[in-house]
Amino acid sequence: MVSGPEQARELLDRPPPLQGLEIAIERVRIAIALHDLTGARRQLDDWPAQPEPRARLARMLWSAVVDSEAGDDERALVSLGGVVNELEGEGQIGLFLNIGPPIVAPLRALNRAEPNPFVRDILEHPRLALETDAAWNDPLGEQLTTQEMVVLAYLPSWLSNAAIAEQLGISINTVKTHLKHIYRKLEAADRKQAVEIAEHSGLL
Repeated sequence: MVSGPEQARELLDRPPPLQGLEIAIERVRIAIALHDLTGARRQLDDWPAQPEPRARLARMLWSAVVDSEAGDDERALVSLGGVVNELEGEGQIGLFLNIGPPIVAPLRALNRAEPNPFVRDILEHPRLALETDAAWNDPLGEQLTTQEMVVLAYLPSWLSNAAIAEQLGISINTVKTHLKHIYRKLEAADRKQAVEIAEHSGLL
């Protein structure tokens, strides 16, 4: 029986093929967790162009993660530095927090090379600090599992629970369980509020 990232990859690989930015993010996240850098680069090559600028910036951040994992720190710092320069003025850290632990090492390397209060604030953010110590399946509050992130990506579409279940090839009860966990972790009362919170925090 598979578990963790292998189970998540199996879920995403079920037909019909899932598309969109959140799916691309979860696919590269899974590849990193499985130390599959070839698969991660393949996903980055097939990255969606929309919504702009979030898709472009997310790709740059994940490229930095992949390059860092591959030992190419110089290339990683170029990608990461570009995103920092673009978002620093607006103080937007949601994209960094959405990546979670994989972005920590590149951020630390960037801060060592070019100390920056904005980067330091990201590294010291409670959510990122907590997630850094979390395992893939750690039930820590606020941390959505890959399966929950996949379901979350469908919520703005307003598909019914049954339709989401059909799209993912899982039971409606499984979808309801994921929704229950999503609402609890996001501290949302209903679907509409969950979407609003997720969009505000950079999860969508």
